Amino acid sequence: MADKLTIEIAKDGPLLIKGLDALRNSKGEEAQAIIDTIKKCPSASPRRTLRSDGGFGQYMGEFTTAVKYGMNITHILLNNSEIGISKEQRAGEWQVWQTTLHNPNFSAFATLCGGYGVRVEKVEELDQAIQQAHAHDGPALVEIMTDAELI
Repeated sequence: MADKLTIEIAKDGPLLIKGLDALRNSKGEEAQAIIDTIKKCPSASPRRTLRSDGGFGQYMGEFTTAVKYGMNITHILLNNSEIGISKEQRAGEWQVWQTTLHNPNFSAFATLCGGYGVRVEKVEELDQAIQQAHAHDGPALVEIMTDAELI
């Protein structure tokens, strides 16, 4: 499933491929990226971001800023219920300790904030979810449920 999901995400453009590489090698600094995207996004200029659940969760309140100003930002959020340092812990054959997350339903959060939110649990749902998010006039979030072992 992960290989097909990665291919489907990669079809959407080089920004997402770069973002996926950043998530694979991240130690959490991608959390600041939601703020950076909002600062760079005039409301008429559509933007896309790729985030992890840990990174988005740190600054998820900023989604309301995007709603307030009608910013056309589509967040693609990979939710594996784990922060990125766990990859390093596994690679070093260390004990994976305190890296799991108890996440909210991020897509429901986006909707409650006044944006558009959709959750993807099957690869077959991905294309339609991304198309609907891009068609939304304002901030949108596509929450993709993933396996922590595969990302």
